[in-house]
Amino acid sequence: MSQLKQFEMFSCRADKCTGSCCHGWSIAVDNSALDTFRQCDMMEYVMEKNPGVYFLKQDDFGTCVQLKNGLCTAYQKGGAALQTIRCRQFPRIITESRQSLDLSCPTVAEMMLLTYSPELVDLHAPEWFSTRPAAGEALPTFDNLKPLMEAFLAILNNIFHELIPGVRDTDFHDRLVNLSKDFPKITPLQAWDFQMHLVAPWLDTHPTYSQRFLTMEWFNNDGIALPAVYMRLVLLRIFTGLVFRHKDEITDDDMINATYYFTRRISHDKSCVLALENMASLLDSQSYIDILCGMSQLSIPDHPQ
Repeated sequence: MSQLKQFEMFSCRADKCTGSCCHGWSIAVDNSALDTFRQCDMMEYVMEKNPGVYFLKQDDFGTCVQLKNGLCTAYQKGGAALQTIRCRQFPRIITESRQSLDLSCPTVAEMMLLTYSPELVDLHAPEWFSTRPAAGEALPTFDNLKPLMEAFLAILNNIFHELIPGVRDTDFHDRLVNLSKDFPKITPLQAWDFQMHLVAPWLDTHPTYSQRFLTMEWFNNDGIALPAVYMRLVLLRIFTGLVFRHKDEITDDDMINATYYFTRRISHDKSCVLALENMASLLDSQSYIDILCGMSQLSIPDHPQ
């Protein structure tokens, strides 16, 4: 089994977290948790969707009814025994082949992308960006990439079609709501300019962020084809620039918020996952490397740090 070395380091921030793992997800109740709910007379927290099939109950806003003041009522009452397998494990990824952490959690995103370099046990990640533009070679311009930018915006439209409830960072939440309203009016050229003037300068001061993101996404998705991994980074840059388009510069917290929210949608929303698969199949790795070079106008290291 391949394991992320930092797998055991994760600790939930609970009510201090800015994320939304208790919002917007339909969580099935496994038999063990269901038996415990029955024994503790807590069946009011579950609902039977189909005969013998139970899910955690949500309120009208898509929030788990067990969540009170940012804390899980069931966990406070009975500990992990009263949690479903999914609630107990998240954001840990545990399969027969790997143990890792999901960047859909803001605590994980900050830990793995800003604090620690991902270290993979018994696994060798690909050599990222092993090909760069030759010296003096012209980098892609907006005119070259306009058709692709239009396709990227079509994919991102899936993310803004329905916002995830429960984002606790009010500034980030308000910017998402604002963008969902303005998104149909945003042009490919505007999207290009936003990421060039906001995201590229931030990444220039955080040179390992892109490589860490690529490594985590490649590992967490069973070593998916490299074009799909590169495309996620391209889309993250565009998404971040759009969300914070009214700011003069973005902060570390802004980038972490954008990363966890974006990753949750592209990894766990079926419409986004399908759109990504279709788009990734159209281009090869080198095409996305060229796009990233054009988006940043910066040299890109050969290997993740």
